[in-house]
Amino acid sequence: MWTSEAPARPTTRLSVGRVGYRSMPPKNGYSPLLSGRTDNLAAHLSALKEEPPSQIRFVLRKLPPKLLRALTANFLPRTLGDLGKAPVGRSQETLQAELNWAAAIVSRYAAQLASYLKFSDSVERLFLLGRTDAAFGELRTAEAQLGVSLWSVRMSLLLAEHIGGLEANRAALTVLREASGLGTLNLLATYYSQRAERSVSLASYDTAVAQIFRQIPAENLDPWAAAYVRFHLSFHSEPHFQRQAFVLKREGAFSVIDRYETFVRTLQLLASGADGLDASIAVRPYAQLVSAIPDVRIRCLLAWTQPHNANVITDLTDSLVSLSDAYTRGDYAQVLEAAPPLLEAHPNALEFYELYALSHLHLGVPLINSLPATSPAAQALNNVYDVLQKDERTSEALDSLGKLAATLAFSRFASQLRAFRDSHSTHRQPFAGPVFFQLNTIAPSGRFATIFRRAADALAFLDALRRSDAESPSIALFRAGAEGRDPPPDVDPARRDRYRAHDLLRRQRTAEAANEFRRMLSEQQPVPVREECTRALAAACMSLQRWTECAELLARAFVEQPNLLATIEIAPVADAYPGIDPEGQASIAWPIICHIRYTQAPGPGTARGVVAALDNYLVAHNVEKPTELLGRAAGAPSPEFVYFLRNVCVPELMDSLVGFDSVADLQRERIALCQILREHFDKVHADTYADEIKRITQTLEVSKAIQHIDESKVNIDTNGIARSLDKSFRERFERFVSFSKLNEHLRKALALKGIVPESEDMIILSDERLEQFGALFGDIKSRFLSSNEYGLDAYLSMRIRHGTLAGQLRSQFELEHLITRKTAEGEYEPNTEWLERSFATTGHAATAEADKRLRAFSSDIDDLIEHFKSKCVQIRGPQNGNEGLFDFEYTNEDLRRLYVRFATVSEYDSFVHGVFAELWSRTERNLQKVVEHIRTRLEREFVSSLDRLASDLAVLNPELPHLPLGAAVARSKTNIHYELERVAGWFRKASDAGFPDFSLSLLAQTAVAIVQNCYPTHRLQPQVAIGDECTLRGTLFAAFNDLMFYLLENVVRHSRCTPATAVMRLARENERVRIHVENPLGPSVNVASVRERISYVASLRTSVPSGAVRSEGGTGFKKIHKALRVDMGLEEDFEFAVSVSDDGVFAVDISLPLQGLAP
Repeated sequence: MWTSEAPARPTTRLSVGRVGYRSMPPKNGYSPLLSGRTDNLAAHLSALKEEPPSQIRFVLRKLPPKLLRALTANFLPRTLGDLGKAPVGRSQETLQAELNWAAAIVSRYAAQLASYLKFSDSVERLFLLGRTDAAFGELRTAEAQLGVSLWSVRMSLLLAEHIGGLEANRAALTVLREASGLGTLNLLATYYSQRAERSVSLASYDTAVAQIFRQIPAENLDPWAAAYVRFHLSFHSEPHFQRQAFVLKREGAFSVIDRYETFVRTLQLLASGADGLDASIAVRPYAQLVSAIPDVRIRCLLAWTQPHNANVITDLTDSLVSLSDAYTRGDYAQVLEAAPPLLEAHPNALEFYELYALSHLHLGVPLINSLPATSPAAQALNNVYDVLQKDERTSEALDSLGKLAATLAFSRFASQLRAFRDSHSTHRQPFAGPVFFQLNTIAPSGRFATIFRRAADALAFLDALRRSDAESPSIALFRAGAEGRDPPPDVDPARRDRYRAHDLLRRQRTAEAANEFRRMLSEQQPVPVREECTRALAAACMSLQRWTECAELLARAFVEQPNLLATIEIAPVADAYPGIDPEGQASIAWPIICHIRYTQAPGPGTARGVVAALDNYLVAHNVEKPTELLGRAAGAPSPEFVYFLRNVCVPELMDSLVGFDSVADLQRERIALCQILREHFDKVHADTYADEIKRITQTLEVSKAIQHIDESKVNIDTNGIARSLDKSFRERFERFVSFSKLNEHLRKALALKGIVPESEDMIILSDERLEQFGALFGDIKSRFLSSNEYGLDAYLSMRIRHGTLAGQLRSQFELEHLITRKTAEGEYEPNTEWLERSFATTGHAATAEADKRLRAFSSDIDDLIEHFKSKCVQIRGPQNGNEGLFDFEYTNEDLRRLYVRFATVSEYDSFVHGVFAELWSRTERNLQKVVEHIRTRLEREFVSSLDRLASDLAVLNPELPHLPLGAAVARSKTNIHYELERVAGWFRKASDAGFPDFSLSLLAQTAVAIVQNCYPTHRLQPQVAIGDECTLRGTLFAAFNDLMFYLLENVVRHSRCTPATAVMRLARENERVRIHVENPLGPSVNVASVRERISYVASLRTSVPSGAVRSEGGTGFKKIHKALRVDMGLEEDFEFAVSVSDDGVFAVDISLPLQGLAP
């Protein structure tokens, strides 16, 4: 607000520089121009621009017509083909020089610009009232008189969208493109069209515009052209205004209308202190030079720069001041009566919207919107009311106003909307929002005085605004503020109290001001007053460093009405938390404040802040878990405590607390909190808590199930192997036992000769007996490793090598879109994701090379996975080049050692299980080798491939490390490390712990989760229907999961549909378990070939070829049969049918007997 007379005036109004007012004779240096010579024209023009605008105008009047056209281009182009086509070089002139030139040019066209301003105002008002046909006719009349311009292009596309929808918008864009050809106009029109689309949000539009510059490599980006494009496409969100001199210069290729709008906007930015502009440039001389143009924005600039001589009265001054007076007196009913006709007549005056909406809120009545239904003006009024109401609609309303501001671009109303939107959110632009708002007002009123830094300037302006001796209440109110007096008596008493409190703040009597605002907040207040007092009291507390009081104030306000804090920066309060003493840490407000900050700016730092505040709060109350606080709450819990339990005490934030031993423990805590909230503290949201409890419970069950599956991958069914040993094996074992020891007589003879003590057993080796042992051991080992039904290799194939391993490892690269899939022709698909995002504008050669290297990376990753799967995760032997990590080769020495150990074993079962123990011991050593290989060599190879990709692509785009693609490569290194750790966890002996009996629902959820983890980019979207439930034996869970995994994996791998869709139906029907999975086949699938494959699958009903289960690839139907017959023990007692319909729906139907599967 205001200060005393001492402070200096703003730098934007200090120096006049070289700008003058009176015509001056031309310097001798311009004689070549005046004589019509065109040599060294650029140098002469640059020198001319450094002169005051008045002298420039003098020279322009004296120039020969041909040379004048060469210097000033076509400022009223009649066709789109002429618009923007004049050559413009990179600006070497200063912003002041370009302002000199622009001021001289636009002042020459004052009459045409006056006409433009009338047309612009008329078109905008008609559009806002929904009279789009009339607005379009007015626009065409303007083009007939003034030619085409960027303004007419923007409005043409906007009106086309609102008249004929997207189709009309696109048709208009096509006409514009064909008429304008390639170039800047084409680019701008494309994005004007997108911005006009009613279905496109402002955030989506901003993302699309930002994408332009992300796609252009740094070495190819023209910063001058980029500055111009940003100014036109992103002014509503642009934080910095670089190269504004070139922006002004570039407008010389377009209509004088466009140059004028950019000239006025540049002056407004200078006056508002915008970042990136030369603050020493004076604004007033330029505004004075073009004051003949009847634009209220010029009057406002003149009033801002020289309030003592302001000519501020406009046609709407009386209307606005009268409405402000009624509002100031607290006569809100009068505002409700007077405002509607003003809104109808002037729908582009935001002041009328604001006063009308505020009066409704002060009266506590719903908004009465009499503007034409569905019109942009009616929507804007609703949005203004919703923003001021600070309810759940506020955020959406702010977005809607932002979209309207962006769509209307450079109009005065759009500027007001932008400033209003910024003033009601924590999103701040780096220039003075209130100044920018008032510089775009429809008529300066008493409120304009608040933007002056000096009280003397404010009073001078108010004197200029005064129309009679009887000063209006609103002007008297602002005058009292500038003079440091109490508000006049006819001001609404509540407003008078607030102004007194604000005056105490200005005079740095902060503690007294805080008491006043605290008192007002203790009373029932309308929303605008509550927001104002909360903001002021928070500022006072921050100034006094009463941080905990400030936190409690804001936490309470947020819990009661979250959007009330939309204009208050939470960050300074949250940042003060580390310095709070233990007594302050006991306040529940701190975890809430830190959580609000986290929701506003999610990230590791703010998350740590919430965790620290939560942890310290629990410590301050001598508890480890939030549930331990529940017994201490006396009476009904406060809204803050409910918010704390609901939003702060969530698993992702409680994860770091020392009171929890596991994820399951953490999730059980959350379930307990949800139960308390649902049943006692927050019954209004009972359904929400019930859904969360259900979701967490399901997550717990699925997590346990997935963990069980992960721990069951390395399995050997030794009981099955033992059963498979036939009678001949037992007979061979008995012969081996009979020859294992010498007879009793030979032992005694050797003892008498002193060769061996009689008390010791003696084993004598012979080739025959060793061979017998070797044959027995080898037979069991062969079954242990290679049995199709029970062996290690079969389970490695079914549960690791078939799909799961490749899918799990590939998934981490697919999530970042770094790899693609092979086509039917064996080529990798192009990586369109990153080619479009990072190489779209690098040129054909660079894009082609990037495509080649990204495809090569996909091949490298698949080769690494395939080598690990087909060579390393195998039983070592010639078929894998002896690279298999499961080494079960036993030397002669190993066999002799084992023979010595087993020679004394005479019991058949002991022998068999002893061999199993030896083979399991060797298996566990091999598993450790696999884990070591994964953690060292395999991870190193993946990281090397990523490094090679980054290096290759950086050659094509040196900015790669700073772009999203570079970040994706870096994340993949971390992701693959954790994924390899998970895969390493598979390679351990299957857990002996049994899995509990399970439901069909859990089976379906687990299978879907595993396949989605393995194939994330296929976006599996199954429709799961569970009919009559049944419970199945927990010992069969892994086998059932194998079955479901193969069925769903076929959907994602062979349907050739993205997203992969399927219907799953599981049910108990007539004492059988029915499993049905169907999915559509993509158009590229050969249905005839599928039917041939189905015939082959049908033949599997009677036999499975030897070794087929352990082979890789294909559909996995052989493995399905193994799971059904062997792992579930069904043998032939099941039904299995595969079909494909004429319309390309593939279906698998399985029916299993419930008896034997149920517990």
